[in-house]
Amino acid sequence: MTSRFPARTTSDPSIGAWGKPAVAGFGVVAGYGVATGTPSVSSQYTDGFNWKRIDFTSSSSLVVATAGLFDVLIIGGGGGGGESGDGRGEGGAGGSAGQLQIITVYIPAATYTVTVGSAGSKNNSNSILYGGNSAIATIKLESVGGVSGNSPWQSTGQTAYNGGGACYRSGYGGASGGTASGIFGYNGGGSNGSGDNGGGGGTAGAGGTRTGGAGTASTFTGTSVTYGAGGTGGGNSGSPGTSPSANTGSGGVGGIAYTGNGSTGATGFISVRWRV
Repeated sequence: MTSRFPARTTSDPSIGAWGKPAVAGFGVVAGYGVATGTPSVSSQYTDGFNWKRIDFTSSSSLVVATAGLFDVLIIGGGGGGGESGDGRGEGGAGGSAGQLQIITVYIPAATYTVTVGSAGSKNNSNSILYGGNSAIATIKLESVGGVSGNSPWQSTGQTAYNGGGACYRSGYGGASGGTASGIFGYNGGGSNGSGDNGGGGGTAGAGGTRTGGAGTASTFTGTSVTYGAGGTGGGNSGSPGTSPSANTGSGGVGGIAYTGNGSTGATGFISVRWRV
């Protein structure tokens, strides 16, 4: 089986410089570098230190003007929720959330391609679908996207870094949630065969029956945002869960029977910050 996680090698340009501070000079604080470019650099904000940052909500480029340390938050796109393609039967399970990484790394001065993971599509065709990976090229920082929840008759949830939720129509027995393949991943929730399907695994907790796994709250951008929550599982009655907010990497909700109203996952997100 081919791994979806790229291996680091000694050819990575940042490997030999990990922990190395920026050269002393104007604009350099505590070994951090300086970035410029589009999207625009944020105004200075404070959380005990003074920071500037660039937030990427779509694919673009990172321009490092002064080499040095940078803090990077990176999350892939969330998996979509499952639903019945013809609107019949129980709704599919909630999609799992993408992986979250926060890392401090030395980045040499250069221009880097930034890819923000796409939202995972709704699963209505008994497929295995994924949200897109988020990555900063060349320095090989990557966060894998989430897997879709199941559509009816797929039964056992899909395996991914955080597992997808299971789905099975009532009267046919329950099924187990998708197994987490990541070292720090969480399983998806199981279905009970009575109309309640599994939620997606999140970045901070496993999915349950009709409940998504917990996401991770972070103040990286200066305000608290929860990233990577598992989607809420669907069923044969009741209200669907709340569709995830964009650029959080959270999983999509599963559909409710006869409505076909599962949701896509959330797009990914990358933020790069430095001390000023």
